[in-house]
Amino acid sequence: MSDPVFFRPALSVSVADIMSLTGAKLFGRGDPAAVITRVMPLDFEDHPFERTKFDAACEFCGATDSFLDEVVVDDKGGRMFVCSDTDYCEKRLAAKKKDAAL
Repeated sequence: MSDPVFFRPALSVSVADIMSLTGAKLFGRGDPAAVITRVMPLDFEDHPFERTKFDAACEFCGATDSFLDEVVVDDKGGRMFVCSDTDYCEKRLAAKKKDAAL
């Protein structure tokens, strides 16, 4: 299952996001409200925030430096780990194929 802390970086609003919201207003696609919000994890004194890390690599691209989703593959409890960012995984696979062709 995917851990909600994986989505924390996606929730933070960047300058590019604000520019796209501002551009939406110029083209008449609504009235955006650009709010700059920094998303921080909840830390408690007795239970500090720790990022979930698996001791595995992505089954498809072999990445060990990305966030992984745990996928149940059969009724017997078999599991595999895949990149939660499919675009990143596809780019790594394309790079591997390109390197293999050389």
